[in-house]
Amino acid sequence: MASVKPGSSPSLLPNGTIDFDGSKPQLQPIELPEITTNFNLPKIMPFEEGIKAHKKKDYNTAWECFQAHSELGNATAKYWMGYYLSEGYPSGVKELVRASQLFKAAADDGIPDAQLRYAFSLTNTPGIKFNKKTFSDLVNIL
Repeated sequence: MASVKPGSSPSLLPNGTIDFDGSKPQLQPIELPEITTNFNLPKIMPFEEGIKAHKKKDYNTAWECFQAHSELGNATAKYWMGYYLSEGYPSGVKELVRASQLFKAAADDGIPDAQLRYAFSLTNTPGIKFNKKTFSDLVNIL
């Protein structure tokens, strides 16, 4: 709301600006082109389907599911990705340092199993320097 100083009046619109009686020509509406959205969003299987695929030992399907959900920030999916990398699923190659990083990310998000696996990864993962304080802090949380 505009403020008016004492002793002054608000500015008025020029005479004839407002069309009270409808006598002024009306603006014609502009036709805009139809806007279409031609993009496809990737379909991501529900996280529970990834767990079911894991139980069926369909590790490739489970991995794809966990990877997609991890990219969306799902902490449990990060844990599962770490687990898969630590076990060598689905490729057969263990990636322990990356697994430890994923366990840490999931642990920081409050996943208890990830906290435990991250603590253990600090003690026996080549390429990760053991930090007694970090390990001790983690063990105290558990």
